[in-house]
Amino acid sequence: MMGMDVHDMEGLDQIYVGFDEETRPRLDQFGTNALRMGRRLQKGFVVTDEPGIYFIPALIDDWRRSGHCAEWLNFDLLETYKDFGGIRIEDDILITDDGCRFLGKDRIPYYADDVEAFMAQNQ
Repeated sequence: MMGMDVHDMEGLDQIYVGFDEETRPRLDQFGTNALRMGRRLQKGFVVTDEPGIYFIPALIDDWRRSGHCAEWLNFDLLETYKDFGGIRIEDDILITDDGCRFLGKDRIPYYADDVEAFMAQNQ
């Protein structure tokens, strides 16, 4: 589940790529229509973990206007992030008997102070 053959497979109906009969998502539940993988992990799988967040001004404006998900979203706070764009961190992970192992020799910094220190050292 890593590489061009399994990433961004919406054209082949992603529920058949990253899911199985046991883990098929509920497409009527908010957020689940964008899931790319819900398959139960097994030893030997190699996957890319891609936590990210994106701020799309047109979508924020549309949702604010329509009240979509207003019970979960702080639209005033979202206004302050509309010029940010987004960020995604990617790690490649091997699933093992007792958890997982990150692949590669270097880890991507996750915390703000660590990211800032890394950027300062690598300008």
